[in-house]
Formats: sequence, structure tokens, C-alpha cells
Amino acid sequence: MTTVFDLEYNNTYSSKVSFETKISKKATGNEQRFPVKTFPARYFTLNFNKGQTQREALEAFFIACMGKSNEFLFTWAKSKGGNDKTYTCRLDIDEFKRTIIEMGYGESMQLTFYAIDRNVYTPPANFDFYYKAKYDTTTNFNTLIDKAITANQAARSLWTTPLKGWELEFEKNQENRELIEAFFIAKRGKFKSFKWIWAIDKGGDGHEYNVRFDTDELDFDLMEMGYSTFKIPIQEVVITDPTDPYSKDEIIPRVLFELVLSSGSVYILQNDTMELLNYDGKDYLGAPLEVEDIKQEDTTEVLRVGVTVSNVNQAISGIISTHGDVITGAEVNLYGVYLNTSTNEIIAGQDTILLAGKANNLEMTLETAKINIEIDLGGYEQSCPRMTYGTNCQWQRFKDCRCGYTGTVTTCDFTLTTCKRLGNVENFGGHPSVAAESVIKA
Repeated sequence: MTTVFDLEYNNTYSSKVSFETKISKKATGNEQRFPVKTFPARYFTLNFNKGQTQREALEAFFIACMGKSNEFLFTWAKSKGGNDKTYTCRLDIDEFKRTIIEMGYGESMQLTFYAIDRNVYTPPANFDFYYKAKYDTTTNFNTLIDKAITANQAARSLWTTPLKGWELEFEKNQENRELIEAFFIAKRGKFKSFKWIWAIDKGGDGHEYNVRFDTDELDFDLMEMGYSTFKIPIQEVVITDPTDPYSKDEIIPRVLFELVLSSGSVYILQNDTMELLNYDGKDYLGAPLEVEDIKQEDTTEVLRVGVTVSNVNQAISGIISTHGDVITGAEVNLYGVYLNTSTNEIIAGQDTILLAGKANNLEMTLETAKINIEIDLGGYEQSCPRMTYGTNCQWQRFKDCRCGYTGTVTTCDFTLTTCKRLGNVENFGGHPSVAAESVIKA
């Protein structure tokens, strides 16, 4: 039976909506952004009265939840400035601490918990809300300059025009706060850009700017009747060609993990708050997944990639206890896909196999299970050719893709002279300026 939160809390408390966005900034001022999480986490920090009755009720609720262990239902009441939606929540503590002063009374008590917010909100079309007249604004350049101050100090600006930033402060009633919150969620924090006019009556220039939120957290304090105060920083962005898949500003890449087992395969969507993503007819569940860098031992012909998954619910342990070690030697695949930024659906034709190999070196703890994905190089010692440097051409084969010669000659001595005679000097793979011989005197 799921526990229901039904305790009375104060009208003054705080709430937060939290996303996670990774940003790759370019020297020229543009950037590429992608959201790590599809849906935001929503936090509540509630305040409670100091009396013994309230303290005991709060402690009983904490025990019923077994700390972080059990989920509970919390309805964010409209009368408390909420939206009357019910969230499946979890406490963020395993220790309930309180300070008792006299006669069972204590200091003010707080309780923080969180939920994944998958609710659908209707955002306003524009971000045109009234904000306080006092706010901060910045104008920024990006300049490379010699660190030492000299008579010939060199400087070069990487941006031809500046980028502006603003930190706006709001005091809103419940209706307008909910609209701003819906707009923030629709933009997924820092992820999506939007247009905003810097109003003349607020000291602006009346121009329309392409901006994004410069925070992944919308944190506000609530008071009586849902009234709230909060600040939001926004940042001007450079808009690039949205049709170019390699340079467009907003992308949603996702990594999928497949462990193929006859007893029931494991499918994981890496570290996402999305419940599941269907790919190739299989449901990948949002769960913890860590992928290490590729490693290769000098003495082997195998590449290894460490992958760690959650074992908190004993899913991996259960497989081993029921079927034995069916994981070692099992087929493991890592796929890369891209999602549509509006629908969160997989974009056809942009999926790829990132890694395909066999599982080995299984290590398990109470929290995690780690395996190595091993890729056999098929007798080769390297997954790519090693480059050497010399005066002669370093390409291993005459007429290969790097040599590029397509004429009738069938042999080559790999010298620059021959390459010139064949009219292929542009593809010469040697380094004529390298010394043919060096003598070291001791």
C-alpha cells in the first residue's frame, strides 16, 4: 500500500523545478545544447510548526516511508499555491533530525522530497511577463590576449558582436507564476531558445533578442495565496542553421544499452527521467548507466569498455542467482539515437551502433554491477593504423585510399621523386624535411 502525505504544513515554503543541460560552447560565440534528462525533477521543501504533535506525526511519516526507501503520494493543493496535481515522491534523507528545546517543542522543522514531473503543461506563447524595474544586465565579449603586458601585447576578439545577459526579478501571483513555470518547463531550462523583447520602459532598447534561460533550476519561495518571488537569468544566444545536424543548437542524443540474454535481455536508456523509449521493437527503460572510455592493453588484441549499471533492486543479482553466470560471454550492444526536440521520438536514419562486443569481468556490489564490453580486433593489434614519420611516403599500400593514385603504374618506391613523376604529390604521405639520420655525440 502506497503511503499518502496528508500532514499540514505552513503556507510559506519553497519549490524548485530542475533540469540538466550540457552545453558545448564554441569560440565564435555559438553553442550546442542537449538535455541530459527528458523530464524535470520537482523538489518541495516544506516547513512545519514546532509542537510535539507535529513532530511526532512527521516522524511517523518518515518511518512509514523508511527514509528514502519507499515512494509516497503528494497532492500539491491549490490552496497552498499548488496545481492540484498528484506526484509520486521520495524523501531525500535517511536521517530525520530534530532539536527539542522544552516541553516537546523544538526548532522549526523542514522536510524535502522530490518527484519526476511528467505532467503536461500549457505554456504561454511569449515570455513577456512584467518584472521589477531594478535588475542586472551584462554585455560580453570573448577576447584572446597575451598574458604579459608588453609594448606589443597582442589581442584578438573571437566575437564580432557582443552577447548580452539579464537577471530579471519577479514578484508574481499564483496564476502568473504557473505560466512562467510552464514556459520554463517547455524550454527545458537552458535547452531551448526563444525570442524576448528588451522593453524600452524598463531601460531597454526595444530590440528583439534570441535568448535562453541561463539556469536549469527555477527556484521560488511561496507565501500566502500562492504569491511567490524568484529571479531568472537569461542569456543571448547565436542562432545557427537548424537544418545542419552537426551544428544546430538543440539536439537530443541518447545512449541505449542492450545485454542479450536467453533468459530475458536487459535494455537500458542511459540516465534518463523518461520511463521508456522504444527502439527496434524493444522497450529501453530509463535507468543509471555509466560508460567509461575505451581502453586497450598493450599485451592484448582486445578493446575494453567498462559499463556500470544499477544493482540496487538486485536485477543483475537475480539473473545470476536464478540462471547462473549467463552474463559472461553474452552479446552486448550500445546504440546511439537522436530524438526529435518537440516530440521526444527517435529520428529515423540517425541511429548508429556505438559498440558491439561480449561481456566479461563481471563485478557486483549491493549498488552496482560492472562489466567490460570486449571488442575482438580479429587478430589486429590496433583498431586504427599507427602513423610513422619519415622522409619517404608513410602510406602502407600503393594505390590505397590515402595514396589516391589511379594510373597504370603498378609499383612505387615511396619516394617524393616518384610521387612527383606520377603527378600525385598532393597525396604524398612523407615528411621530406625530417632528418634522414641523426648522430648523437656523447
